[in-house]
Amino acid sequence: MNENNIGGLWLSSSTNPKAPFAKGEIEVDGKKIRIVLWKNHYKQPGDKKPDYQIELDRNGSSIAADKPNAEFADDIPF
Repeated sequence: MNENNIGGLWLSSSTNPKAPFAKGEIEVDGKKIRIVLWKNHYKQPGDKKPDYQIELDRNGSSIAADKPNAEFADDIPF
């Protein structure tokens, strides 16, 4: 892995508005951290709020980040 590459995210293809925008795993100082990326639906034009929020994935669901070179035929596994 490139020393500047700290992980990857998989975009959700779910039509559920409560689904996260993306999920993945990053590695910082040798520690793997599962994260979830949420679109900020409350942001209004002109707001100085972030477009996305990053949260820890406390559910620890099995994701493709366990296999960095995994490919999917159908949908992402979350």
